[in-house]
Amino acid sequence: MARRVIVIGSGVAGVSACLRIFEECPGTQISLVSHQSRMAPSNDQSKIVRADYANLERMMEAQRAQKAWKKGSFASHCIERGRIVAYAEHDKTLQSIDKNREDLGLRPRPRGNKAFFETFFGPSHAPDDFIYVHNSDDAVVDWMPCMVKHEQKARDICHQTQGRVYETEVMSLQHDGNRVTAAIFANGDRIDTSGCDIVLAVGSWTMEVLQKSEIELPPQHRVPVPTGLFAFELELNDEQVEFFKDKPVFSHVGRAEFVPPIREGRTAKLTWVEPFTVSQIRDVSTSALAHRVLENAAGWARQMLPRLQGARVRAIRFYCDGVTETQAPLITRHPGIENLILACGGSYTRAKDLPTDGGYVARLLNEEGGPERFTWKGATSTEQDQPLLVGRTNFECLEEQAQKELGDRFPLCIVI
Repeated sequence: MARRVIVIGSGVAGVSACLRIFEECPGTQISLVSHQSRMAPSNDQSKIVRADYANLERMMEAQRAQKAWKKGSFASHCIERGRIVAYAEHDKTLQSIDKNREDLGLRPRPRGNKAFFETFFGPSHAPDDFIYVHNSDDAVVDWMPCMVKHEQKARDICHQTQGRVYETEVMSLQHDGNRVTAAIFANGDRIDTSGCDIVLAVGSWTMEVLQKSEIELPPQHRVPVPTGLFAFELELNDEQVEFFKDKPVFSHVGRAEFVPPIREGRTAKLTWVEPFTVSQIRDVSTSALAHRVLENAAGWARQMLPRLQGARVRAIRFYCDGVTETQAPLITRHPGIENLILACGGSYTRAKDLPTDGGYVARLLNEEGGPERFTWKGATSTEQDQPLLVGRTNFECLEEQAQKELGDRFPLCIVI
């Protein structure tokens, strides 16, 4: 009998798993449970493919992913725009990246002062003491068309392997203490899973599903904690569209990130990098906190990128991902449930690994090992990512504070 796998989740981890299982585990029947959420990071307009990390092992993975984006069905969605990154002086992350590039035989990145930055983005009120680094090979992915295409490819794989696609949400998993025996859907229906391997790839909702299923949770430092961020869609005017159309991405480490319009579009994206934990996963894009963050992001944009003044804030987007303390994903077999594989904890950084991350799931199915830091216990040291996306404060606390600060200025209607 052919091996059967059910992938639960059609975000980055789930789609990548379907694609790579099909390639690396011949003869496997693959089924997919697909339930989209507006809050999932996979439901975005653009993503960045970057290659430099402070952790050497992570950087090598990113280099492999970067190469994969230039091939096959991924290449048409990946646009090599480059990226300017602003670091504080004596930043240890930058020092580690420089060392990793040297160890990998890569050339140092071009860098300079504020004047160097202004050659790309024009006059700025940016601080004079930042170091600006040009990552010319970083790219932007036209994300939504990319995800639509590859989710459809995953669906086609299911049909090709005589599997099924279930358009629903899994609420819990039934088990006998040794194996998952059934998946329980939102409408109360259930499917028998006793003869299948289950890949649970539902991002922020992973721990909720495990808790409802009374399945043991990972150690605290390996739990993908639901963590929120806000991003803002900016509609540029004609002059701004012309100015920014060929510009690189701009990342201010630990503060904000600006992605210019893609292709012939008019919409740019501004992300404010101030993560917070979420007790209950719900859309909080209309909250006082969202508008307080928007006010901060607009002030940052006026300072760093004055050419954005006049851009209209078209939409506030709230995204929630599972973030582990180490920022390394959890891609491992459950130690107590033998047919359950967890593929979660993307920590916002694994979107760039869409072409490759599913390979780790395929290796588990083929009884091969994966990176130690992806395992149930994993490592306790962080990946030293830039920025660290671990939330330290809960949404409810920040929301109460934002309501007091905004007062009768809430809600805001902001033009940059």
